[in-house]
Amino acid sequence: MAAKKSLKRTIDADPKGILVSDPTDFLGKTKRAISRELGLQFADIQKISKGSRETCYLRSGAEAVTIDGKPYAAVRLLTADTSLWLVVEMEWEPGKPALMQHISLKVHEGKTGERAKLCFRAEWDLRDRTSEHAQPHWNVHPPTDIPSFEPEPDFETFAEQATEDTFEGFTGALDDGSTIAMPAKSPPSVLKPSGFTAMRMHQFHFAMSAPWAMSDGGHSPKVETSDQLVTWMSRCARYIRVQMEYVRRD
Repeated sequence: MAAKKSLKRTIDADPKGILVSDPTDFLGKTKRAISRELGLQFADIQKISKGSRETCYLRSGAEAVTIDGKPYAAVRLLTADTSLWLVVEMEWEPGKPALMQHISLKVHEGKTGERAKLCFRAEWDLRDRTSEHAQPHWNVHPPTDIPSFEPEPDFETFAEQATEDTFEGFTGALDDGSTIAMPAKSPPSVLKPSGFTAMRMHQFHFAMSAPWAMSDGGHSPKVETSDQLVTWMSRCARYIRVQMEYVRRD
């Protein structure tokens, strides 16, 4: 029987990502660090291979959310009338060393994992260190089932319709099948609204760790080791949980 070939990588002078010398050790550290910050009793790593790429998810038991009809491993953050799940996703090119390219922590809310909606995500694209978008950053997502052809209310109408500003309150109306009221005096339009709308909000990259106070004026901090990524993921996960607990306080 022929010996199994080990996948060795030629190290580029400027690799498109962060080199991870021991992928198994990295995933173990990630699992333990996030579990510690979130108080998870049990967690493991799910791996999905697609061609030359591999995507890894942190999994806690059978917890999952459905995205585009497919279930994805997740961990539960909070449970109430609507629950919160965190999808921790790591994309890389496997090898020795592996090349970590993209990390995201996605927060979903819903009555069940099958009905959960994406609220926002923390993201770090490690492939382009000169990107015009700050890395890492936050992206905010509106509910996907609000029709994009309906006009947005003017400020006066919006103020009259204002309700408590929470994810639970905002998605609750969507989960029970109701829709957001639009001003009667404005007929439906086939054109998408212009300006900074909810439908465009997800395209804005909200900087997370921009070193703007430094002389270089860059948008993104430098990351040199895979251990720094482990620390970032675990502390970001904890920050998300603490902030969502604050949002849901009585």
